[in-house]
Amino acid sequence: GTRSILKELQAPVTARDYASRSTAYRPEEMKLHMRHVDDLLKEYSTLAGGKLRVQNLDPQPDTDAEDSANLDGINGQRINDENLYFGLAISCLDKTTTIPFLDPRDETMLEYQLSKAVAEVSATRKPVIGVMSAFDLEGAPAMMPGQPPTPGWVIYQQLKQSFEIRNLTMTPESINPKEINAVLLFHPAGISPAAEFAVDQYLLQGGTVIACLDAFSVSAQMVGGGNPMMGGGGVAPTSTLPTLLKSWGVSFESSQVLGDGTYATMLNGNRKGVAVLTLPKAAMPQKEDVITRNLESVTFFLPGAFTKTGGGVLTLSGASSHTGGTVVNSGTLLLSGAVNPGAGTLQVNSGATFSLADGTALTTTAAGLTLSNGSILTFDWVGGVTDTLTTTAAATTTGAVSININPLSSPSGS
Repeated sequence: GTRSILKELQAPVTARDYASRSTAYRPEEMKLHMRHVDDLLKEYSTLAGGKLRVQNLDPQPDTDAEDSANLDGINGQRINDENLYFGLAISCLDKTTTIPFLDPRDETMLEYQLSKAVAEVSATRKPVIGVMSAFDLEGAPAMMPGQPPTPGWVIYQQLKQSFEIRNLTMTPESINPKEINAVLLFHPAGISPAAEFAVDQYLLQGGTVIACLDAFSVSAQMVGGGNPMMGGGGVAPTSTLPTLLKSWGVSFESSQVLGDGTYATMLNGNRKGVAVLTLPKAAMPQKEDVITRNLESVTFFLPGAFTKTGGGVLTLSGASSHTGGTVVNSGTLLLSGAVNPGAGTLQVNSGATFSLADGTALTTTAAGLTLSNGSILTFDWVGGVTDTLTTTAAATTTGAVSININPLSSPSGS
């Protein structure tokens, strides 16, 4: 996080804060944001122990401050026939990165933007990501004169901006966590048991893995020109990690795709694509995360689905993170925090537990409830904390259902 970035600074960092503070006309929201930026920079300087120096510059016309702003790539915004400057340039040794305009509407992104800039200029080397994929994400030069090169995937190009990329083969014998900070498994179709073992050993040694799997990859159908499932070339449309997922307590439906009538996308001909899901902002689990806050919707084309296996506890803690139809086969599904599915059926099978007992008052809704013989429901009901489970359609039981109160006492005053 921010504190670790600042405490680990080895060389001095300079933050040039360009702000037209003496300009007569400044929108009120910009004045407030300028004060917020000033306060945050002071806090950064304190946390850095003097290794981050702040320069406050007011780029008036025909001044050295204006020349400095232009050299740093920060141009004024034309407001009421005046150039209004409000940006940052972060420098360390021979590296500089800029935030050309600090938009007050992006106030929640400010710490992320500033910390990212400090990390980029102060890093002695970029963090290393190992990429293992059945696709050629990097792209390739032209095979013959006159032919255009194959462009790299956007995700690969974006990663290269902040990380050093090392391409891993689909059959690595070992992966060294001292050399590779994280491994991205991006559609690892056809991964061998030996490669899964190498990934497992990397994790056991403290490595980090991000796995992106696909039940039916449209991209695999579009590239390669062959069908590997039929003995030809090309990339298999399905990817999974059979050994690793089992040890992690989840399974991946690699032979099925997920459908949802609630978030189905309207296709050509006024057809409803139940396996092409468009999730609106209101249904996103983390609406204000820096990664998702500017997204209005996310579309999933033929998505796969994970299933929790074994007897452990799966906790959903994000707001509205419990959406759509849910089946609890085994173990415990615990809702925590401000969670409300709003729609979708809930089925709790024999021996499984659906729990709202996180110590806070939760209200959740199911569009139909099925409780199998031997299923368990757990609620908070103490000290004014009461959970509520509402069904907007039929509730069905097929035998004895256990209802547990956590803790085992009645509400205060009762």
